[in-house]
Amino acid sequence: MKRFSMFFILLLFIYCIFAQSQNSFLIPERKIQIDESQTEITVRTNVKGCSVYLNGIYKGTTPLKIKNLITGNYELKLEKTDYAPAKAFIKVVRGISYDYLIQMKKNEFNADNLQNQ
Repeated sequence: MKRFSMFFILLLFIYCIFAQSQNSFLIPERKIQIDESQTEITVRTNVKGCSVYLNGIYKGTTPLKIKNLITGNYELKLEKTDYAPAKAFIKVVRGISYDYLIQMKKNEFNADNLQNQ
């Protein structure tokens, strides 16, 4: 019984570490104080034209500035053909402008590569 308890505690510990790393918040490249009634985020990537989704809602393509968000936590997702999707969580507070730079990674897998082999 003691071994089972230790195994369960270890398993719970590993799960907590994994869950925490999956929900970590993206640190902005820059934060600037703005009018207290305003909020804004700027999303840039190393590849132009990435689709930006905030809490699953399409907002436009990079580079992109989104204004007048409600204070809170958001899921930011970026997608572009031939690139791995990027996902992060961000915090937004009134009176702050946040700048995020997200590095998109090229997919190594390509269907064209299979046809050439």
